[in-house]
Amino acid sequence: MAFPRFTGALYLITYTEVLDDLAAGRKVATDDLIAAASVRNDALAWVDQGRAWTDLGALRLAQARDAGLRTPQGQAWLAEAVAAHRAGLLRDPAQPYAWTRLAQATYMAGGDPSSAMRMAIVAGSRDSALVHPRLELALSLWGRLDEPTRGMVRQQIVLAARYDAVRLAQLTRRQFALAYVLDALSGAPELRRRVEEAYRRL
Repeated sequence: MAFPRFTGALYLITYTEVLDDLAAGRKVATDDLIAAASVRNDALAWVDQGRAWTDLGALRLAQARDAGLRTPQGQAWLAEAVAAHRAGLLRDPAQPYAWTRLAQATYMAGGDPSSAMRMAIVAGSRDSALVHPRLELALSLWGRLDEPTRGMVRQQIVLAARYDAVRLAQLTRRQFALAYVLDALSGAPELRRRVEEAYRRL
């Protein structure tokens, strides 16, 4: 039983820099995406781990963008990205970043991102490194989120204002979401004042 795990681990330690680059928002060459995805796919023949599945999902999502979301290949990669994320999160649900990517991929595939976004918040509601990028995604998907999910996002807006009002103001401006953000902060007048001041200085 140890041999399959060892073999799978050897696969999983390769091309980790590609995943790091994707997480940091850096451009990755097409050939590197193909190679990294192939290695993760091979690893799954030896180890059935949630993180290996969601890593494959992240790579498939990047491949879909690289191929073009409106192309047949891009659509195929996007479907695989959604499926791989779901498989990984079924095995290991404590992955807030993966839930966030699933919400995005589901939306891109034309589905309802609400349940994935709720799980992204539940799995890492106070992760200071994730609060702002996840919130920016949620605001960009606002029109596709159901009301219970919007309620959770409003709570995240308050948290984001406490963590960094300037960063919240910046993402609010990018998403043209000032009305939503100020409404969410109506019960926290001091935080609202900070965000309004930061927004005016942009």
